[in-house]
Amino acid sequence: MVADLFDHDKTMDADRTVEIYETLRHRNPANIPLPSGSEPEQHDHLTGILGRFDALLLDGYGVLNIGAEAVPGAVGLLEAAAREGVEVMVLTNGGSKPSAMTGARYRNLGLAISDDRVISSRDALIEGIAGADGPIGVIDAECALPDDGQPDDGQPNDGRPDDSQYVQLDPSRPDQWLAMARIVFFGATAWTLEWQECLIRAMEAGIPVHIANPDVAAPHEGVFSFEPGYWTAAILDRLPEAEVHWYGKPHRPIFDLAIRRLEAVTGRTGWDQTRIAMVGDTLHTDILGGNAAGLATVLITGHGLFRYGGAEAAMEKSGIHPNFITRAV
Repeated sequence: MVADLFDHDKTMDADRTVEIYETLRHRNPANIPLPSGSEPEQHDHLTGILGRFDALLLDGYGVLNIGAEAVPGAVGLLEAAAREGVEVMVLTNGGSKPSAMTGARYRNLGLAISDDRVISSRDALIEGIAGADGPIGVIDAECALPDDGQPDDGQPNDGRPDDSQYVQLDPSRPDQWLAMARIVFFGATAWTLEWQECLIRAMEAGIPVHIANPDVAAPHEGVFSFEPGYWTAAILDRLPEAEVHWYGKPHRPIFDLAIRRLEAVTGRTGWDQTRIAMVGDTLHTDILGGNAAGLATVLITGHGLFRYGGAEAAMEKSGIHPNFITRAV
């Protein structure tokens, strides 16, 4: 056990985030290293190398926005990509809200992103458990309940609540959790230790848990939030044999869904995946997952997880390297 890493009262920072991601490495896709003797190409801005790509899969937090503010240069990046004919999709681990709501939030920040170009870990999870036996418990009172429809038709899941097999879990009713066939963890926006204790009991009882968002932390102005990957890793440190299924970056379900959605919205198949760039601020989700999926990868270091430094040390420690490093978008 790594008690200090999972002290919930300690402030999260980039170094601690990387350490926690490292405890999950054996659960993640295998790292695909750069060719022997090669190093990531260094550039100031992503806009300067757009000609190297046919499509971009952009992370949300840390690339397009920091908390409730658009990243400086994000609007210009989208405009430049449109001028150069580079397709843009958003590939976010944020899973608390339906993708249509996420798309609306981006547009409110001045970012021209349509709903059908937003793919979330939530979409990948809902697709992955389609047809599964219920009842299915949904964690987090601030997460919208999903509907029963599969989001794999080229359109984002609408997230409409209905009288389906999804049940909003209540941390004041621990027995309710133990009656679930499985539990889905979309987000941790209203997380408390009461929620955590209920999840621990459910995992101890052998109830499968499906994690949409593997992020350990997310960048906000001046602070990092604790995300589902953190709370799950803390439990797995104690219960390493618990049954957990992952859907967001770095895991394959979200990347497979992204490629299908890219084909659907463009009407084009047969993409050269080495000319599709996964662009993100986190080595252990965006870059590891993009490398494993056979995509080009771009690490942004000037905003997001490594905005205060630490990217080089994290790459050395983890052995995870992108094809390109840019300071900003």
